[in-house]
Amino acid sequence: MISLYLPQDTFVHKLRPGVKLLFLTVCATILFMVSSIPILLIFLLFVALLYRVAKIPFSNVLKQLKAMSLFLILIFVFQIIFKNWLTGFEIILRFTSLVFFASLVSLTTKVSDMVSTIETWLQPFRHVGINSSKFSMVLSMAIRFIPVVGKKLNEVNEAQRARGLDTNIFALAMPLIIRTIRMASEVAEALDARSYDCNADNSISDDNITVQRKGIIP
Repeated sequence: MISLYLPQDTFVHKLRPGVKLLFLTVCATILFMVSSIPILLIFLLFVALLYRVAKIPFSNVLKQLKAMSLFLILIFVFQIIFKNWLTGFEIILRFTSLVFFASLVSLTTKVSDMVSTIETWLQPFRHVGINSSKFSMVLSMAIRFIPVVGKKLNEVNEAQRARGLDTNIFALAMPLIIRTIRMASEVAEALDARSYDCNADNSISDDNITVQRKGIIP
């Protein structure tokens, strides 16, 4: 299945998934508690330094910025209209830092390792009715489908531009929703074909379900 993971021999890659996930949780909490622009800028520089240490290509950072640029612009304009530009800038810094840090964890951690760690954390909660296998499966699918949906969005956008159509949020949303629902249906059929049982001891690996450009291959 498609993964954001970029294999490198760095300190960040060698950290245990649990450590990175815990650090991400702590940093996200701090980000939402801090409202100082200088501190947020320092945190963003810290994340950039971690990217450097992890040897993540700058092109990956540019792709992330491009993907969320429209969303950030809308947030900034909204804040200018209803509050002020400083508040908008603060929110953009906070959101950008959080997305970059979360992406760093995804780029330096195998999805199977990440999900396995979360499943281990949830094992004690089985007694209160939480199915750790089901939760980890859902989380795995959600994480891995993020880049897939992004590619589908680019395909729809390019197809509309090739036809000379004006692209807007509504024109992009409907084909994307249809393709996503169709893809989800194909994944469900693939799971049924494999007789997947979330209550059984099924391990989630990168080879369970393969997502390719043309669809889902069970």
